[in-house]
Amino acid sequence: MKKILIIATTLLSFAIFAQESTHISSAIIAIDQRQDVKEAKEYIDNAHEIIQGKDAASVSKKNMGKYLHYYARIHMAISQSKDEDIRALDDEALDKALAYFFKSYAYETSIKKNYFRDQSKNAIPGILPLITQRGAQFDQMAQMAIQQGNEEDAKMYRQKAYDDFMTAYAYAQKDPINRIDTSLYYNAGLMMVSNQDYETAIKHFEELIDMGYKGISFEGKNVETGKFEIFPNEKTAKVSEERGTHIEVRQSEPVTAELYKMLALSYRQFDQVEKYKETIGKARKLFPENEELIREELSIFLENEEYEKAIANIDASLKNDPENPLFLYIKGTLYYSNIKDFDKAKEAYAGALEIDPEHADANYMMGVLYIDEANKFVEKMNKLTTSAADMKKYDKLKAEQKEVFKKALPYFQKANEVNPGDVDVLRALQQVYFKTGSKEKALAIDDEIEAALSK
Repeated sequence: MKKILIIATTLLSFAIFAQESTHISSAIIAIDQRQDVKEAKEYIDNAHEIIQGKDAASVSKKNMGKYLHYYARIHMAISQSKDEDIRALDDEALDKALAYFFKSYAYETSIKKNYFRDQSKNAIPGILPLITQRGAQFDQMAQMAIQQGNEEDAKMYRQKAYDDFMTAYAYAQKDPINRIDTSLYYNAGLMMVSNQDYETAIKHFEELIDMGYKGISFEGKNVETGKFEIFPNEKTAKVSEERGTHIEVRQSEPVTAELYKMLALSYRQFDQVEKYKETIGKARKLFPENEELIREELSIFLENEEYEKAIANIDASLKNDPENPLFLYIKGTLYYSNIKDFDKAKEAYAGALEIDPEHADANYMMGVLYIDEANKFVEKMNKLTTSAADMKKYDKLKAEQKEVFKKALPYFQKANEVNPGDVDVLRALQQVYFKTGSKEKALAIDDEIEAALSK
């Protein structure tokens, strides 16, 4: 009786063992010999269900190795199939392939076997970029949704992009990759800014600054497709260029200044105003020539009506870059709009134009200053009577006013030449033509204004 019981127990154990073994073997034959992905999935899913329902220790090491690797391979085949019906077999095929290639590698590393360890290891570097690319596609879909006015869909796609970037970021840190891909973490943070999840965005940006993230990447144009592609590192970029598969290989500019700006703006949106100001101040010291940071700090000074600090801010920037017309233009605008010191405004605009005669905004503002100066004659003329003496004075003032308007004319003409179609410039130019007696030129501008407004 005891002998019969032992035999029965052995047969039962064999039957249980044979359950997953048969399904695994059938899946391998279906995918390797017949390339029948659908049948292979049915068998490997059966094996998956059996193994998930039992103690993993009861599965032989070899069968577990086969199961983990082929579960990944079959789902990879599904995700990359050109057949839409095959891809429809599992919407999560790519995610499953990613997870199980890593599980396969980790399992065989832990048991010190190499049934499929090297195959899984070799597959991993190819699948991670697919997750990242899918995230980038979701980001593009979000942008398209925005263009169509569908913010709800855009938010959903950005969340999907975030999830993919974070999945790739997390798996890249695992063995055998062992890499912290901070660019993925940065892009994930940007998705959260767009989704107005500022708390999560702040976490990303703070950690990236602590990591010393610079965001330098390498890209080159694929000779075959004509599209620019990002390389994982400088070495790969150089090899691709040497092989002739890519041209116009280049290195991107660091995004560190942008990182500080995004962190600061996230603080502001999250109602952490002091941290916003503190971050902008720190960033300005680190990147004194960054235009966006200058404008951001200026907005802080302007909100607080600290105009002298704003001017000091610009002067400090000019010490580092005295040939920067932008700084002089901003300085002139501060003097004109806020401090109301028109002589200093004119001096600053003139300085900007000395460096860059084509600076459209500086040209426009110089013209505005002369219009303001010409308009001051109106007050004097209005005080005069109709007496012969006063009429003489009136004509004299009118002539002087016309000369001032003439001084404005070349600045508006240049602004219009550099930036055609600007309605404000066109209207100012038309006004000056009228005031200087060029009525035909003034009327001709009506058509240009109408064309500009219709765009």
